[in-house]
Amino acid sequence: MTVSRQKSILIVDADTRAAHNEGEFLASCGYSIMLAASGEEAVGTFEAADTIDLVLIDPYLGPGMGGVDAARIIQEIRHVPVVLVSSGGDEASLAGMGLVDAYGFVQKRSSDVALLASVAIAFRRQDAERRAKEDCLRKILDAIPDIISINDPKAFYTL
Repeated sequence: MTVSRQKSILIVDADTRAAHNEGEFLASCGYSIMLAASGEEAVGTFEAADTIDLVLIDPYLGPGMGGVDAARIIQEIRHVPVVLVSSGGDEASLAGMGLVDAYGFVQKRSSDVALLASVAIAFRRQDAERRAKEDCLRKILDAIPDIISINDPKAFYTL
């Protein structure tokens, strides 16, 4: 029997009070939580901890590296689900968020239920993508014997 480890979430928000509140709620739901207050800190934390399963990040982190840039760097290091958490909802803000492969968006100060649902949906999407890749690989591996027999020179003599 395989024992699964607790899923880990990195919350990145310059508003440390909001991040702490989100973290406490998600911890009460069974997640392991890490916090970062800047883009630079988020990237450093992510590089140091290979167990982070999801990143909740505010695209607007103030001076320094923004959340969108941090999320892009994080996903270049290792592809993990990123859920954007922002109070900005204007068209220009949302267009900038399109630069990252986000698995979801939550309006800041939404209900805990909305936050938890967004996290759950992101993990389900990640699982679905993993299963699709495994299925594709399985089909390729299953096709190898057919490809080899087609390329077997003896096969042309038996036609």
